[in-house]
Amino acid sequence: ATKRALLESESDKIFRSHEELNNLQTMPESAVFAILTSIDKIHHMWADKQLTSLMLASRFGYLSAVKTLIQNNADVNAKSADPRDICTALTMACEEGHFEIATALLDAGADPNELWDENKPTQKTPLMHAAENGHVQCVELLIERKANVDAHKKGRNILMFACQYGYTTSARLLIDAGADINAIKKKDTLVPGSAPFSERVNSGGDMSALSFAARFGQTSAVSLLLERGFDIEVEGNQPFWTSLHRSAGNGKPEAAR
Repeated sequence: ATKRALLESESDKIFRSHEELNNLQTMPESAVFAILTSIDKIHHMWADKQLTSLMLASRFGYLSAVKTLIQNNADVNAKSADPRDICTALTMACEEGHFEIATALLDAGADPNELWDENKPTQKTPLMHAAENGHVQCVELLIERKANVDAHKKGRNILMFACQYGYTTSARLLIDAGADINAIKKKDTLVPGSAPFSERVNSGGDMSALSFAARFGQTSAVSLLLERGFDIEVEGNQPFWTSLHRSAGNGKPEAAR
């Protein structure tokens, strides 16, 4: 299975479970354009008030429809209704790697940090979506537009997403932009690399960017992190829980070398 096939977002489930959206996906692009940009659909909420027409156009990759909707004052920062996994037009564009659409949305005022809440980090930001899917152009764009490179979802930061799926170019861009290479995921909390060593050391079950890379056999990501100064000591002295032992235990001995 491809890396993309292993990922399933709430928006994927919405698309499969609502007949009206499935019908849209089977129509020619010209027909979808006409429907989404019609006056009565510009502010319409599809799929039980989950998604706007702008979100759908962004997801389908219809740049002309996106531009028309923006010109007609569609809300570029509107959010889907499901609190479990909130979507915006920008998150959908970045998840699918639609660079030109992401650019158009940002130029129209879309906020790359709209879904980042430091006090309640439960949503994926556009940069998370781009990084975990290996969409390098979108990663570069979002970094350029000041997306928070250290945002996290329940303790798992953007660098961890990129390293788990082996997207080394995206990981390098994040590190170059100042992403915290030594942060540690402890349950649903992210402990920054600037914290005292005693707070960061792996006590068993904690995860770092290196942990994610090694566990999933992403050798190039492991090498990158070590080259860029990852503090291997933070993995602790419990051999069973170190990233390299995890990797070997998962049948990925090459990442443990």
